[in-house]
Amino acid sequence: MGFVDLLIAEAKFMYADTLRRRSLLLAILAYPYILMIFILLVGSSMGSPIFFEEKVGLTPVVFLVTNGFILMSMLSIVDDILWRPILDEFIGTLPYVISSPTSRLKHYLAIPIPRLLLVFLSWTTSIVPIYMYYYGFTGLVEASITLFMTVSASLSTIPMVMLLIGIVYGLGGGIWRIVSVIRPLLLLFTGVYYPRRFMPFIGRLICYAMPQSHIVEAIQIVLVAPQLDYILTDVFMLLGIATILIIVYSPLSSRSIYFWEHARVREGVKS
Repeated sequence: MGFVDLLIAEAKFMYADTLRRRSLLLAILAYPYILMIFILLVGSSMGSPIFFEEKVGLTPVVFLVTNGFILMSMLSIVDDILWRPILDEFIGTLPYVISSPTSRLKHYLAIPIPRLLLVFLSWTTSIVPIYMYYYGFTGLVEASITLFMTVSASLSTIPMVMLLIGIVYGLGGGIWRIVSVIRPLLLLFTGVYYPRRFMPFIGRLICYAMPQSHIVEAIQIVLVAPQLDYILTDVFMLLGIATILIIVYSPLSSRSIYFWEHARVREGVKS
């Protein structure tokens, strides 16, 4: 089975799953607004939004909706890859997945790509209206830049997540507990809700090793800058660092997937 066939199969699976769980689709679209309202209510009881704007450089509404959109975009990809082996084992399809001649590497690369349609839907319902309200028609340009960079950040998580999958599932034992710990840590150190420039030194070091955190910081720089001409060098430098990290993690992720596959073949899979 070729890569295109895998994409079509995953797209059909995603379409059927979305129709079956319409409430989940509604939650994905509403999440940026729900989280924005919740944080604004809690934050307003502790201080004025003006202090937030002075500290971060953005109005709380734009910052929170943008980061809610980025978080859901990454979550849709990270969750699908991290939990797929557990789902296959739970529903009894893991023996067929392992014994299939289809490359597991191609399979896990194909899983998140159809989910980008949900990212686009969330963009049209959250980023576009908020940016146009605050910035007018010029906000559509920044919204388009945000969409492109968010998709790039989401896809840049794939090699690292595949590397973690191979190690965690290859070693075995308490897998779902380990995944439950890894998942929030991955999202925390992307710098979405807590910009990495405010993190302690150890936190920043961890962020620097994650390609998506560099792209997230580039998005935040674009939104804060008065003109794009002033920050192009910084943005391209961050995107370049993210690209280098992706290149470094890619061969490691493929070896990690093969390690998991061989480990399961040696011990046998339970149907």
